[in-house]
Amino acid sequence: MSGGFEFVFVGLLEPGTLTFYIAILAIIVLSYWAIPPQWRQVFLATVSTLILISLDWISYLLLLAIGLLNFALTKIRFRSTPLLVLGLSLLIVPFAAHETARVIFRNSEHYNLVFMTGMAFYSLRLIHYWFEHFKDRLPKHNFVDYYTYLFFFPIIIVGPIYRFDDFVKSMRRQRFDLKKVRAGIDRIALGGFQVVVISDILISKYFNAWILEWTADASWARFYLESIEFGLNVYYQFAGYSNLAIGVGLLIGYKICENFNFPLFRPNIVEFWKNWHMSLTGWVRSYIYLPIVSYTNAPRLALLLSMSTIGVWHGFTINAVMWGLYNGIGINLYHSFKETRLRAYFVNGHPIVAKAWLIFSAIFTFNYVMIGVSFLR
Repeated sequence: MSGGFEFVFVGLLEPGTLTFYIAILAIIVLSYWAIPPQWRQVFLATVSTLILISLDWISYLLLLAIGLLNFALTKIRFRSTPLLVLGLSLLIVPFAAHETARVIFRNSEHYNLVFMTGMAFYSLRLIHYWFEHFKDRLPKHNFVDYYTYLFFFPIIIVGPIYRFDDFVKSMRRQRFDLKKVRAGIDRIALGGFQVVVISDILISKYFNAWILEWTADASWARFYLESIEFGLNVYYQFAGYSNLAIGVGLLIGYKICENFNFPLFRPNIVEFWKNWHMSLTGWVRSYIYLPIVSYTNAPRLALLLSMSTIGVWHGFTINAVMWGLYNGIGINLYHSFKETRLRAYFVNGHPIVAKAWLIFSAIFTFNYVMIGVSFLR
């Protein structure tokens, strides 16, 4: 899912490439604040379009066609369940076809022909928009607002999953704020540090070299350490890209939602998922978990189906589904354990026992999550 954005980031350590991207971003930001306010949305839409076309013009045309069809459906005055299903089908089928093609052509020389840049996050934003339209909860807006939201360049490739009402809220509160600009620069620096220094150098290069040197082939130690390496890489890459997006958004006055809140070493798996990929878990809660609970009154089942959905979104493979179920089972088991007297004794007992339990549970949760990520390797 992040392949397109990683393409943008390739070579960032090279001074010439880094200078080029900084210069382009500076031109965009300065131009954005220099033009009259009434033209800023058009400017932002144009910049977003040019960036995506420069990355993958075929993907842009396909995403545009899906977006235009969705917008046309919202102009139908009556609302009915068949219309809701039709709209969702027209959004889900292209995503499913895309993910299926990715699996089929994964090891083929034709993979680049079937990979659509930005499809994963674009689909979730469109489904969110369609649901909110159907429930008549969208703020007043025009087509330019809708178009800019769909192709908003800081988030088009790797998110976060920016909700439309939050996007419009930021759009309507536009004003230059030097504090936001400074905060944006700080977030961009943090994101770049997480991706380049921590992930690309410390984990992928040095930690990986240490694993290969000090563990035997096909040993449990290597499997365990490589699972941790992969999990840490996923976190620092994804958190880094999210911070980059949030930072760029702040530079042009948009408050993009947080996506990661230091999820590693949380005391239990529920707390981990409350702070891991928060825009995705929030989306799944709104459009998968709560509707299933309202129809079935079975929260445990809804949780398993929700986590399976998260797995499927990460890839149309058995391993991805198993990863989602693995986490769903872990969360359900924790909810069951939370109601036992044993947990009450550990949490509410002697301060030393409670502290030891907190440390143990954080280490256990970290290992449970990291081993589970091996399903996605």
